[in-house]
Amino acid sequence: MNALLDHQRISDALSTIPSDIAYEDWWRVGAALKSELGEDGFSLFDSWSSQADCYCESEVRSKWRSFDKITDIRIGTLIEFAKRYGYEPVGAPASDLALVSQRIAAHKERAEVARRESEARSAQAANRAQAIWSGASSAVDAHAYLRKKGVKAHGLKVFAGEFAVNGMSCDGAILIPLHNADGALTSLEFVSADGEKRFLPAGIKSGSFHIIGGDAKIVVITEGYATGASAFEATGYCTYVAFDAGNLRSVALAVKTKHPNAVIVLAADNDAKPDGSNPGVKAATEAARVCNGVVVVPPRGMDLNDLQARDGLDAVKDLIDESLPAAWPALEERPCWRVYSDWQVVDGLKRKPGVWHHNFKQRDEQEPVQVDEWICSPLFVDATTSDREDDKYGFLLRYVSRRGVWKKWAMPAEMLASDGADALGILLAGGVEISQHKKREVLRYIASQHPKRHMRAATTTGWNYGAFVLPDEVIGDDDVWFQAAGRTAPYGKAGTLEGWKQGVAAVGNGNPMVMLAISSAFAGVLLSPLCIDGAGLHIYGDSSTGKTTALVAGISVWGGHSFRRQWRATANGLEGAGAMHTDTLLALDEIGECAPRDLYEAAYALANGTGKSRANKHGEARTAAQWRVFVLSTGETTIAARIASGGIESKAGQGLRILDLPVSGSYGLFDSLCGMDSGARLSDSLRDAATKNYGHAGRRFAASIAEAREKGIDLSTRLVEVLAQFEAPDGQERRAARVLAVAALAGELATEFGITCWVAGESTRAAVQAFRQWQSQRGAAGHSAEHIGILQAVSDFIDRCGDARFSDISALAVTQLPIRDRAGYWKTEAGRRLYLFTAAGMKEAIKGYDLNRALASLDAAGAIARKANGKNSVPLATPDGRRTRLYVIDPAKLEVCT
Repeated sequence: MNALLDHQRISDALSTIPSDIAYEDWWRVGAALKSELGEDGFSLFDSWSSQADCYCESEVRSKWRSFDKITDIRIGTLIEFAKRYGYEPVGAPASDLALVSQRIAAHKERAEVARRESEARSAQAANRAQAIWSGASSAVDAHAYLRKKGVKAHGLKVFAGEFAVNGMSCDGAILIPLHNADGALTSLEFVSADGEKRFLPAGIKSGSFHIIGGDAKIVVITEGYATGASAFEATGYCTYVAFDAGNLRSVALAVKTKHPNAVIVLAADNDAKPDGSNPGVKAATEAARVCNGVVVVPPRGMDLNDLQARDGLDAVKDLIDESLPAAWPALEERPCWRVYSDWQVVDGLKRKPGVWHHNFKQRDEQEPVQVDEWICSPLFVDATTSDREDDKYGFLLRYVSRRGVWKKWAMPAEMLASDGADALGILLAGGVEISQHKKREVLRYIASQHPKRHMRAATTTGWNYGAFVLPDEVIGDDDVWFQAAGRTAPYGKAGTLEGWKQGVAAVGNGNPMVMLAISSAFAGVLLSPLCIDGAGLHIYGDSSTGKTTALVAGISVWGGHSFRRQWRATANGLEGAGAMHTDTLLALDEIGECAPRDLYEAAYALANGTGKSRANKHGEARTAAQWRVFVLSTGETTIAARIASGGIESKAGQGLRILDLPVSGSYGLFDSLCGMDSGARLSDSLRDAATKNYGHAGRRFAASIAEAREKGIDLSTRLVEVLAQFEAPDGQERRAARVLAVAALAGELATEFGITCWVAGESTRAAVQAFRQWQSQRGAAGHSAEHIGILQAVSDFIDRCGDARFSDISALAVTQLPIRDRAGYWKTEAGRRLYLFTAAGMKEAIKGYDLNRALASLDAAGAIARKANGKNSVPLATPDGRRTRLYVIDPAKLEVCT
C-alpha cells in the first residue's frame, strides 16, 4: 500500500466521522492523524474540524501542537471511530476506489436520515418542554432543594402532576429551563427535593444553558444550578449554568460569540480523584482555552456551593474576584502594583504582560504625569504561608515561564531579609523574565502584597496536615503547599502509568530483587502511618551485576534519571537529601564514592530520621533537620565493609536499619530473562522503559493510601500479618524482618490498587527470600548484631595481632623476643592454641563495645575456655614471674560468626 493510498484511505475513514463528536473523541482523532501522518496530517485535521459549529482555528492549532506529547494513540484509534459510523475498511486495489466512494456516500445518507430523525425527536421534546413549562408555577426560595443548598430561585418553576423520568417521580420537582444561543427552550431539568436530577428525554443539552442575571460584562459559567446560584448571589455577575462538565466548552463558545468583550470565568468543580485526574478542572480549563477565559478552582472536593456552605458567600466572591484580570489604574488609584496576564492596550499602545508599578510624578502645579514601569513577567502572590507553630512564614508565588508554563513556588519570607539574590535566582531559573534594572522592585512587590488567602507551609515532602505533599503537587487537602528556600528533589512525570506497568513493573514478575526494589520505592509512603522513622536496603555485588538497574526500577516510581543521587556527598549533604525525600524514596548509587567517615555518620542518621543539632549565629540551638525516608542504595561492598575501610568500627544498629542484600540472581540481578536473550538486553529494556515512563506510580500510590486511610484501613494490622510470614525470632532479626515487611506490604498494596501487574503475595515472597539471604550472610541466626560483632572483633584482632602482640606463656622470659604493645600470651592445650588476653588487650580488641557486654557474648559462645571463682578471667603466672589475670579465649569458638 503506497503512501498516497494510505492518505486517501485515512481521509475516507475520517469523512465518515462527524466533526462535532465529543471533545475527548475529537482530540483523539487528531492525535491518531499526527501519529500516522506527522505534520502532513494537520490540513486534514483542520479541514475536518472546520465542519463543526464550534470550530475554532486557534484551538485546533494549539491542540495539534500538544499531540507531540502523546505516544500511545495510533491510527487504529481513528479507524475504530470510523467503524462506529459505518466505515468498512476496503482491501481493494488502488484503482478500485469507486467502491469506497459508494460506501461513504451510503453512510452519509444513513447519517443524514439519523440526523433528521434526531432533530424531529428534539423538536418534539422542545414542544413538550414548552408545554410543561407553561403549565408550571413559579418556584419559591422555600423549596426543600433550594433550602438545602442555601440558594434562591432564579427563573425556576415547580412541576406538579403525574410524570416520571427514569424511575424518578417529578411531582414537586424544581424545573430548570435550558435555552440555546437563539433563546429557544430546548429541554428541562427536573430536580427533586433530595437533589436527584433528570433531564427531559430527547431534549438537547449540548450547547444549551440557563442564565441567571443580566449584565454580561463579567460572565461566570458553572456546571450545576446551585453552583451558579452561589456565584450569582455572591457577585451579582451574569451566570450561565452548563449543567455538566461536558457542556462547559459548548457554552463557553456560545458566551464568547454573544458577548465577545466579556470577561469569562469558568468555575470548576474540584473533582480531584485518587489517580490524579480531575474531570471538573480539566473540562473548565479546556473551556477557558477556547473562550480566552479564566478558571477558578474551589478547595479539593468542592464546588462553589460547597464553598458557600463552609465559608459563606464572601469566600465565593473573593475566589471569583481574585481571578479577574486587573484593569489599568486611573490616576486616583496610584501608586499601586498590577499584574496582567495578557497584553494591555492603553491609549492605543500595547503594554506587555507582567507585573507593573503604576505611579505618578507631580511637576510644580502642573497636572500629575503618570509613570508606568514594567518589572517582570506575570508573577502573582496567591497566598501567605506559615507552619503549624505560626513560624516559617512565606509567600505562595504563581508565575509563568518563558515557554508559557505556569508554576508555583512557596518562597520563605526570610529570603527577603538580605539582598534577595537567592530568591531572584530561583525565579530566573524557573523562567521568570525580570527587568535588568528592576530586580529589587520584584522583591518590593512581593513584600507589599497582602493576599486574603493563607495556607499552611510544609517544609518537607510527604505527609503534612493530613495531605501528601510533593514540590509540585498536593494530594489531599489543597490548603497546604511545599515551601523551600532552594532547589528540591526532581519529582517528575513522563509517559503513562500503563507504560510503566508494562515496561518496568512487569520485569518484577519472576525477578524478586527487581520486585523488592520497586516495592521499596512505595514503602516510604507507609513510614509515617506506621510510626517508623526510616529504613532501607543496600544492594551490593560485583560490577555489572545489575545493581544500578534495580535502583533505576525503584527511582521510576517517583521520577526520572535526575531523581537518583550519588553517595559521593558529605554527611551534611545527605541530611539535606533526606529532608527533600521525606515519605518517598532516597535512591543512592555507588557507596564506594562516599568517604567512610561520612558514611559512618550518615547511615545511622538517615534511617533514624534526625540530623545534627547545630547552633545559630547567636549560639542558640537550631532545630535539627528531620525526615522519614526509605533508602535504596547500591555499591560493590556492604555498608559495614566500606566504613571499616576507613579504620572505623560500624555500629550494630546501622546494619539493622539499612539491610545489606547481595545480588544473587541466576543472571546477575535477574532470575528470569522475561523472553530476552540476555540479562544485558533485559536491563537495557527496563532502563529504556523507565526513561520514558516514570513518576505516575508513586503519586497514584500516595493518593490511594490517602483514600484508604479515610476509609479506615488498618495498616498496622496489615504489617503484622505480613511480618508473620517471615517467621523471624524476636530481637534484632525481627527488626530486620520488619524493614523488609514494610517494603513487602507496600508492594502488596500497590498490587491491590492496580498500580502494578503482579500477583497478590509475590512481593511478600520476594521480601521473605531477601530476608533469608540476609540471615545467611549475617550468620549466627538468632543472635544479636552486637553479639556477632563482638565475636567478629575478637576474631579479627587475633588474625591481625596473634603473632605480633602475643607470645608463648610457657617459654622462659630470657628466650623471648621483646613484644611491643603486648595484648597477651598464647598457649597450646589439647592440640589447639588458646589466646590469653590481658585486660588492656581485651578492651582494645572489643573497642566500641561495653566490656561486660562483650564478655557475656564471648561466654555465651563458649569462647572463654577457662574461668576461676565465677570470674571470666583466671590468674596465671607469666614468663617474667608475675601473676596476672588473663582472659583465656578459644578462637575456634569464634567461628560462629563466619
